[in-house]
Amino acid sequence: MVQKSALTRSKVWLRTVFGTHTPWGGQDQVPVVAPPETELERALSEQIMQRGKRPAIQNLRAGEFLFRQGELGTSVAVILDGNFEVQVNGKLVGYAGPGTVVGERASLESGARTAALRALTEGRAAQSAPGTLSAEQLSELAQGHHREQATEPTG
Repeated sequence: MVQKSALTRSKVWLRTVFGTHTPWGGQDQVPVVAPPETELERALSEQIMQRGKRPAIQNLRAGEFLFRQGELGTSVAVILDGNFEVQVNGKLVGYAGPGTVVGERASLESGARTAALRALTEGRAAQSAPGTLSAEQLSELAQGHHREQATEPTG
């Protein structure tokens, strides 16, 4: 899998499926996509969602922030729906979509968020309780996140 779409409007599409109509809500409309989650993120998201204390689910509208750079944070979040842009010092450095686990660096470093995550589409995220993931798991996750190698999503 190269890219993953977060949201479709399948009920509308099923009623209008002909010609150039798309599952994303319009004629010839290109979906917003992000890179797919990694195998590690799949395993960690399962751990966050199914083990220990139930995660808090947060609904976000397009333009809202899941995390703001500099704010204190100890939770790690799994993006359930939607696409997000990752910003460092106001500069776009990457994208995150469904299945991506984010927020690990605050726990590993100073306790402050090292990046902002802003919703590009409507979205949902599950925030884990502190301590759900081990320091080793967080470190391995952080090594796999290369935000400085951003690629633009389509859409």
